[in-house]
Amino acid sequence: MKQSGRRSLGRFGDPGFAAIEETGPGPSDASRAQLFTPFLTTNRNSQSSCCALIRENLFHYAEAPRSSGSTLKPFIYGLGMEVKGYTAATLLTDTGLALDAHAGAYTFKNYDESFLGPILYRNALGNSRNIPAAQVLQAVGIDVAYRHLCDLGLIRVRENPARYGLGMSIGGLYVTLADLVRAYGILA
Repeated sequence: MKQSGRRSLGRFGDPGFAAIEETGPGPSDASRAQLFTPFLTTNRNSQSSCCALIRENLFHYAEAPRSSGSTLKPFIYGLGMEVKGYTAATLLTDTGLALDAHAGAYTFKNYDESFLGPILYRNALGNSRNIPAAQVLQAVGIDVAYRHLCDLGLIRVRENPARYGLGMSIGGLYVTLADLVRAYGILA
């Protein structure tokens, strides 16, 4: 049955329903059926098999290393409180921060490319400001922060912390979603 450029196998809502976009010449009906038969058979035999397939794919997604972005900032700010004695009322500066890196000079920027000037510790974390996070990481020490993140299980393969530098505070370190969930459970 053909409707508006789509070929439908079954009815929407039926276990085993699948829709295939038609984009011009492609596989024959026989090869399409062969391609989707395992999917349809699995669905018709057991909805739990389909759910298991989805869970398996979500598991793979949760285990894939990705840029941490701003997700490590709470750990870095917490470490600043623990190691340096910072409090929610500690004043940080949200101004330009330029560093000499291995590949040359690097200037930290905030996502919105603006600076807020003097900012309270709690507001810097709450607003996910990049520059204050890098300053806290610098004050705590890259090695100390790296070991802390290792202890939390966020780093699976240990390397020289200098490889990441202050970029750890803004996504330079790759972590998995599963590891982040476990670490946030510890933080809570």
